[in-house]
Amino acid sequence: MTVADFSPDLSQVQVITPLRDLQDHWVWTCKYQYPLGPLSSNDTGCYSCGLGQGIPTPILLDVRYAPRDVSVKVSPSPEVVKGSRLTLTCSNNANPAAETYTWFQRSGPLLSLRLGTGKEHTFNEIDSDDSGLYFCMAQNALGSQNFTELEVKVKESSHLIVVLAALGALFLVTAVIVVLYIYIKR
Repeated sequence: MTVADFSPDLSQVQVITPLRDLQDHWVWTCKYQYPLGPLSSNDTGCYSCGLGQGIPTPILLDVRYAPRDVSVKVSPSPEVVKGSRLTLTCSNNANPAAETYTWFQRSGPLLSLRLGTGKEHTFNEIDSDDSGLYFCMAQNALGSQNFTELEVKVKESSHLIVVLAALGALFLVTAVIVVLYIYIKR
């Protein structure tokens, strides 16, 4: 049974003495007029209130809230070699759990490009154009929250750099030989 399912008006209950029993429940001796006050997710749990004679009926207090503490995990790392696989995973703390995850890439100071939905966003073969700032938005029926941006840097393959350097050196040697050949033929 959740607080929403419980018919008595909880605002009419006043706590006299809160005690925690051996099963980690709060057992209270109650009167009228209990102000619940601000609740937090830590208040979720099973509560009992003894009103006079009889066995108290436990109440499950289920504190619900919009996503918070949104974070992004990147695998293998935010700096990745062009052509490799990169996965971004969005996580958060919410009750009820987030139903929708939306991924965005920052495309300008005030603009974002929507990439797709899902708890994960995967680049199977990441390209240099994929370098940039990314964030996810987690949403449930009570609201949403964004993760601050994460920067992804795509580097050229070290093999490609070595090949390009070798080709550059070969071109330079060939140019020197051609210039020397022309100079000697004169």
